[in-house]
Amino acid sequence: MMIKNGELSIVQKIKLSEYLRTQQEYSEKEVDQAVAAVNRMNPELRKQLVEFLVTGEYPSTVIEKVTVKDLVDKLNMNPVTAFLSLDYLMEKPDEAKYILSRKPEKIEIDQEFLEELLGSQKDESADEAGE
Repeated sequence: MMIKNGELSIVQKIKLSEYLRTQQEYSEKEVDQAVAAVNRMNPELRKQLVEFLVTGEYPSTVIEKVTVKDLVDKLNMNPVTAFLSLDYLMEKPDEAKYILSRKPEKIEIDQEFLEELLGSQKDESADEAGE
């Protein structure tokens, strides 16, 4: 499946919407919001998301020491949310790390992973202060 003009094709939107409804139990409003957010994503990540929806295989892309699979496995995100979170890490790393570090109620997450994620943020801040 090709992405034209940097946005999802109609077929891709339908497949993504169906995946979100059936596999992730999104409401219609949540589906619309997620599809719009995916259209605004980094084009390369969007391409990888489309490929994931076809193959079920996670990409190996690492952003700020994090992969989509890390977010799914260690923070219990669904795959689409993980792709969107990785996009957020690319755009606004400090904000994204802060938000990712906030543990939602009733969700088990990998504390060591969070400490590593926040540690990389502290390391970057120290590097910037030393410049």
